[in-house]
Amino acid sequence: VSTQSTGVLLLAGQDLTDIPLPEETATDISLLDLSYNSLSTTAGLQFYPNIVELVLDNNSLTELDLPPLPSLRSLSLNKNRLMSLRHTIDQLVASTRNISFLSLICNPLCPDELMQGDEDEYQLYRYQIIRRLESLEFLDSRPVTVDEKRRALEHVPYYTGSVVKPRNNTPTGPDYVTVTGSPLLPSTPITTAHTKRFGVVGKVKKRYTGKNSEG
Repeated sequence: VSTQSTGVLLLAGQDLTDIPLPEETATDISLLDLSYNSLSTTAGLQFYPNIVELVLDNNSLTELDLPPLPSLRSLSLNKNRLMSLRHTIDQLVASTRNISFLSLICNPLCPDELMQGDEDEYQLYRYQIIRRLESLEFLDSRPVTVDEKRRALEHVPYYTGSVVKPRNNTPTGPDYVTVTGSPLLPSTPITTAHTKRFGVVGKVKKRYTGKNSEG
C-alpha cells in the first residue's frame, strides 16, 4: 500500500524477498514499513534516501548493508537473524549517525531474556551501542539514560568481542563483569516485562509507537 502523498509506504506482510525498486528515486517517502516479509538483504534502500522511519521487523536479515541514510531517525529490526553486534554498529555509524530510536530485540546479537541472555550481558550490549551511537535516545525496550551514556563513555572499551564473565578467583571479584580485559561494574538491574505480542516492554515515560513495529 503506497500513500506517497503523505510520505508513507506500507509493504508489511507482502511475502517480499527483495525490497521493491521504485520507477524513480522515492525522495518523498519518509516512512517505509517492510515488516513481516522474507527479506534477507537490505539492497534497494538506496532508492529511499530520505526515509526517517524504517521498520524491518520479522524478516530474515543476517547482517546489515545500509546505504547512506542521513535522515533516518528510527530503525526497528526486531525478530531477524542478525549475528554480529560489531558489524551492525559499524553499519549504523557509517549509514546514519543521527539515529534516535533503535530496536534489535529477538536477534542473536541481542542478549535479552528472550535470547537466554542475562542482565549483565544485556547491559554491556547496551553500552556498546550507546558508546558509538551518540544521538540514540531509545534502545529496545527503554530510553537511554544520562547515566548509561556516562558509563558507556567512561568504562566501555571499543567493541572487540563478546562479553566475558570472570572466574571467581580473578582480581575483579564476583560483583564485576569483564569486557576484553577491562573491569566494569554492572549498572542497575534491568527491570523489563515481556508481553506475548511485543516481546519486551519497559515502564518508561517515552515509548516508540510505530504502527507495525515489534519493539
